[in-house]
Amino acid sequence: MCHIHNTFHISLLDPIKSTAILPHGLPAAPPATYVKDDHEYFEVKDVLDSRRTRNQLKYLIEWKGYPDSDNSWEPSSYIMACDLVKKFHH
Repeated sequence: MCHIHNTFHISLLDPIKSTAILPHGLPAAPPATYVKDDHEYFEVKDVLDSRRTRNQLKYLIEWKGYPDSDNSWEPSSYIMACDLVKKFHH
């Protein structure tokens, strides 16, 4: 009968590699949110694009403090950065 243990030899570990984010390879903590009118919000860095799907207007949002891979399509009703939406449309 073979027993499997939840241990492994140290030689199987890889050393931590440095990244551009932090010197010790640890991921950066996500940016803090801010609270307005008892609601928590992420800060919008820029509005990149817009599209209409199923009669709903959506914007491609670049989030402040996040990489481009976290850009997301959000319904217009979710966007509180009215000045950035106006800037995008001009």
